[in-house]
Amino acid sequence: MNDPPAFCCIKEDREFFLSAGGVQFTIDLLLKCKSSKGKSEACDALAQLLKNEGACKQFVKWKGTDSRTGEEFSSGLDLIFRMRGSKNAQLQRAGIEVCNVVLLSDALKHSERISPEFLRGLCSYCLAGDLKACTRAAQTLVSIFNRVLDTGIRWKVESLQPILELFKSFDMQPAVRTLVLRAMTVITKEGDTLCNLLSKIGCIKTLALQLSSRHNEGVPIDEDDINYLRSITQICETDQKRVEDVLIIGAVPRIISVFKEHLAPYDVQLSVELEVQRKCIRLFEKLASRPNTRSEFFDSGIVKLIIDILELENCSCKHLLHHMLVDISQDSQVQEKWSRMGAADIPRLIRHIKIENLELQTDVLETCELICSSANVVHQLRTTPIMEYLIDLLDAACKHESRSYMQQILAVGTRFLLAFSRQEEGLKHMQLWNVIPRIDPNMQKARGILYENQDKEKIWRFYDELLSTAT
Repeated sequence: MNDPPAFCCIKEDREFFLSAGGVQFTIDLLLKCKSSKGKSEACDALAQLLKNEGACKQFVKWKGTDSRTGEEFSSGLDLIFRMRGSKNAQLQRAGIEVCNVVLLSDALKHSERISPEFLRGLCSYCLAGDLKACTRAAQTLVSIFNRVLDTGIRWKVESLQPILELFKSFDMQPAVRTLVLRAMTVITKEGDTLCNLLSKIGCIKTLALQLSSRHNEGVPIDEDDINYLRSITQICETDQKRVEDVLIIGAVPRIISVFKEHLAPYDVQLSVELEVQRKCIRLFEKLASRPNTRSEFFDSGIVKLIIDILELENCSCKHLLHHMLVDISQDSQVQEKWSRMGAADIPRLIRHIKIENLELQTDVLETCELICSSANVVHQLRTTPIMEYLIDLLDAACKHESRSYMQQILAVGTRFLLAFSRQEEGLKHMQLWNVIPRIDPNMQKARGILYENQDKEKIWRFYDELLSTAT
C-alpha cells in the first residue's frame, strides 16, 4: 500500500480540515506510514497545521499508542522526539521543524515550554545524527531560553538536568556545542536563583572540565571559550565557593589564555574585549583573595601574566591587576615559589619601582617585602639593581611636595628594607651598597617634616628597627 499524500488535505482548506479532526488524522497518518519519505511528508504537513494555536494545544495534549508496535506516547511531541533515532536525515529534519513550531508557539505556557519532558526530548535531538537536524534543535533551545528570559518563570532542577547531561556527551558536534553554550549563557542571566540551581547540579565542574580539556588539547580560542567564561563567572558570582572548583579542575590556565587573547590598547578596545577582561579579573580577584587558592593560583601562571601586562603600553586593566600580586604573595608557600620563577621575571617586576605611579610602586614594594621571607628570593633580589632603585625612590620621596606620597613611599620602602635585612644575605647586600648612610640624611629630614600621628610613628618605629639591625 502506498503512503497517503500528506499535503493534499492541508492545501484544500486548512480550517475545515482542522474542524474535521485534522490533527488526529495527521498523527494517524504519521503512525501508519511505513516509509521515511511518507513520515517526512506527514511531519511537513503537521508543521504547517500546528501554526494554528488550537491545533498546537490539541497536539501537545494528545496521548496514544502505536498499534503496530504497542509503543506508548505521552504527547504529540513525544511521538516526534522518537524520530531523532531515525537513520533518515530528511525525517530527522522534518521532525525537528515540528518541535520548533510547537515549542515556540504562543499556545504553550512558559512552564510547558521548559518542562523536563520537553527539554529532555529537545536535548536528545541535539545529538541526532544529521548535523542540520541537531543544529536546528540547538537553535530552538536558544530561542526557548530567550523567550522565557525575565518572565519570572520558576525553573526546576529537573528541567536543567537534561542540559547538563547534554554537555557531558562526547557525541555533540562542535557547531551544536556552540549553540548549546549560547543557550547556557542566556539562562545564567536569569539571576541568583537559577545560578544556584546550576551550581547545585554540578554545572561548574562540567563546564570547567571542558574548558580545561580545550586547553590541554590546544584548541584555538574562539566564541565557545567566551561563552564558557560567561557561564562560569556568572555562576561563581552567585556561589563564590565554586571558584575553587574552577581552579582545582584546571580551567584557570585556559581562562588566562582567553584573557591574554582579548587584551588590546584601551583606545581601540571592542565591547567583547572589555567584557572578557572584566569577567576574568573578577574571577582572578576571588582566587587571589582566598587563602586556600593562592598557591595553586600562582602555579596556574597568573603572576607571569601580570608581569607581562605591566610592561604593556595603553593597557587599561593594569591598575586592576598589580594589587593581586600583594594578595597572592601573602601565602607562605607562594613566597617560596617566587624563587622558582623565570630568571628574568623578578628583575622585570622591580623595574616598575622606577615608574612614577604611586599605586604601582607601593604594590611592587609590598610584594617584594612579603617574598623576602624566602632566603632564595633574597638571593635573587641581590642580583638585581633593586637597591639602586630604592635609594633613588626614597630620596625623591623625602623631597616630594606631597606629604601623602612621602608617607606611603617611606612606609613601604622602610618595611621592605627591614624584611630584606632580616635575611643574612640581604643584610650583607645592604651593607655592600652602603644603604643606610646614603638614605639616612634625607630620612631624618623627612622625620622632621611629617607631623606626628599614629601612622607616621609606625614608619619611624620600623626605621629605627632597621637602623639597629643594619648598622
